[in-house]
Amino acid sequence: MQRVLDFQSKERKWLASLHQETKDVIIAIVDQFAICGTDCIENSELFKVFDVMKAGGMKALNMDGNAKALLTEAKLRLFAA
Repeated sequence: MQRVLDFQSKERKWLASLHQETKDVIIAIVDQFAICGTDCIENSELFKVFDVMKAGGMKALNMDGNAKALLTEAKLRLFAA
């Protein structure tokens, strides 16, 4: 949980630079990390999780470019937090 709070604090500027929908999906993904750790966010079922789908899923991530690259960037930033 502390890593999630650190991520949200340290990456506030980066998150603010993203479309709101993209930011919402990244926050939903990071929240999944808080629930069940790395296994959750490395799972192919991640985009079937209700909160991630509700936030806009892959479509929302694509609003700020390549969704796969953005997801990788978010994970790197989360693990560095």
